[in-house]
Amino acid sequence: MGMNVLQAANLGLRFLIEICALVIIGYWGFQTGQNWAGKGLLGIILPLFVAFVWGMMLSPKAKIHLLKPFHLLLEIIILGAPILLLLSLENVDATVIYGSLNIVNMILLFAWKAE
Repeated sequence: MGMNVLQAANLGLRFLIEICALVIIGYWGFQTGQNWAGKGLLGIILPLFVAFVWGMMLSPKAKIHLLKPFHLLLEIIILGAPILLLLSLENVDATVIYGSLNIVNMILLFAWKAE
């Protein structure tokens, strides 16, 4: 059976969550870096590295195919880390919004995949 509108919207939300994760990681890096080199390393290089790992191991066209448990674990680490990073910056509102959307999105992805 084909994908319904809610499933398509949830996939769109997933893409936005992935982008937000990279933005949050970069924001955290710029906020916590002590000097221009630290800010550049944490604010630019770290999100680029995470995007590279995502593309190589987690994207639909990944070159490296992980076993499902490792795929899920890496996904949880990469999409969950921004929750901890936002908390470390004491940005509770953004933490709750990002974390809630992320959790609901993952639950729906798994529920629809199980059908």
